[in-house]
This record gives sequence, structure tokens and C-alpha cells, in this order.
Amino acid sequence: MNLKKKKKKKTGHQNYLEQLPTVLALTFIGSLSGNANLVLINAGALALYILSRYSYAAGYATGDPSKRANGTYGYLGLLTSLGLSLYTVAKVG
Repeated sequence: MNLKKKKKKKTGHQNYLEQLPTVLALTFIGSLSGNANLVLINAGALALYILSRYSYAAGYATGDPSKRANGTYGYLGLLTSLGLSLYTVAKVG
């Protein structure tokens, strides 16, 4: 494995780790609603986000910029977690 490809893999993984605390915080807050259905939706959103980050990292490691877009579907999971977090905060507050 050449050094450039190894650096691409490391950068793709680092991008994932930089966003993970925010996503986990949103998932945690959104799961405090007490509604079991919303908790399951939030868990599914997190799973979708994690799968998309894997797709993004795999595409990023190739070095082809167009393959980075493979993970854009994860924003659906991220926005779902954000919406459920806002719903939970509005419900409590």
C-alpha cells in the first residue's frame, strides 16, 4: 500500500471521528423522549449515519473525489437525529 493511499484512509477515518461526538449527542438527546417508537427511529438513523460514513471513507480512500459522494445519504440520518432532538427539547421545555 502506498503512502498516499494510507494517508487518504487515515483522513477519511479522522473525518468520521470528528463528527461522531455531535451525532452521538444528538442521538442521546433524541432518545430521551420516552417514546419507544421514536427511540427506534433514532437508532435506525444512527445506523444509517454509521453506514454512510463507512461508504464515505471507502470512497475517500480511492482518491477519486467523485466517490466521496457515496456517503451523502447519511445526512438523512443526521437530520432525523437533529429533528428528534429538537422535538424532545421542545416537549420537555
